Amino acid sequence: GLKKYTEYSFRVVAYNRHGPGVSTEDVAVRTLSDVPNAAPQNLSLEVRNSKSVVIHWQPPPPAAQNGQITGYKIRYRKASRKSDVTETLV
Repeated sequence: GLKKYTEYSFRVVAYNRHGPGVSTEDVAVRTLSDVPNAAPQNLSLEVRNSKSVVIHWQPPPPAAQNGQITGYKIRYRKASRKSDVTETLV
């Protein structure tokens, strides 16, 4: 039930029939990152000229990033075609 890319601290205490013993010191660890579970936000397009479009967006909300965002993939195609897709990494 742990969350992705979240820091937790743990300590361990031994118990027996007489009760708890001495606990360990706290040990901190961060769970591993994972794919973002939300899309980038506030996507907008600005036509510059007949061959150029500028794309603006904001990253997913921090709680949905599940780690550090290292890049974005932009996919585009002519509206009249369904098969020719171009991808660009930024």
